[in-house]
Amino acid sequence: ETLYNKDKPIPPKFKTHFKASLNLRERDPTRFEAKLIPIGDPTMTLQWLRNGKPLPSATRYVIKYDFGLVSLDMLWTYPEDDGIYECIATNAAGQDKTRAELKCK
Repeated sequence: ETLYNKDKPIPPKFKTHFKASLNLRERDPTRFEAKLIPIGDPTMTLQWLRNGKPLPSATRYVIKYDFGLVSLDMLWTYPEDDGIYECIATNAAGQDKTRAELKCK
């Protein structure tokens, strides 16, 4: 039931959620990671936001979505990266989201 089935589409559901990164120092790396079903849904789209706005492109961001694992790696952080990071998963059957806070001194 967690694998994609075109005959029985199910809405996205985050089975685990991002964890906050609250005690980072400048230049520390961090990772937001969650598990998402259905696995293998070719119609699934992901939208990444920071403080409600699209996450800008940057070489220090590494975004992955594979085998139900969704992750955002920040290779280094700055105090101006503080905020709420959110991933919204959408398919034809619905939508779900996960979010967590980042704080960098």
